[in-house]
Amino acid sequence: MAKRLNADAIVNKVISVDAIDAHPQNYNQHPEEQISQLATSHVSFGQYRSVVVWARPGGRYVQVAGHGYLQAAKGEGLTHVRADVLPIDTPDETIKAIMVADNLHAQNSTPDDEMLAHILQEQVNAGYDLASLGTDEETLRQMLDALGDEYMGSGDGEGDEDEVPENVETRCNLGDI
Repeated sequence: MAKRLNADAIVNKVISVDAIDAHPQNYNQHPEEQISQLATSHVSFGQYRSVVVWARPGGRYVQVAGHGYLQAAKGEGLTHVRADVLPIDTPDETIKAIMVADNLHAQNSTPDDEMLAHILQEQVNAGYDLASLGTDEETLRQMLDALGDEYMGSGDGEGDEDEVPENVETRCNLGDI
């Protein structure tokens, strides 16, 4: 059984990217298109969440989560990164399990395409580069096409392009939180 980590033992600190080694068994590949999107995101937003590393002897670290982000940010000149540092005594099996869980849990989610299309259109209207969000305008256009006329409005040409079904508007309203 994997060792459950004590949250108090995880330290958040800023470390040099030169002290971080990629996990040699990271099975997730990061194609150039993804690295480019992650770099655009880094330029737009900076680092908004920590990478996860495992403390090793001699001031070194092995990366557990955030491989693609770190690769992209280093390409943009990042020299230091905020990291959640897992204790040096964390068993190797636990480190691998965390790496796999981090990769697979995200893949197991199911997007609400209607809400995503609405939010992406809002971001375009607000001036955001969709590459910084991990997509592009062609993908958004395809999503809108797939959602069809019922998403876009009644089709009578009277301002339909800005209409969103009521249930999407309701689910997207964060003003009441």
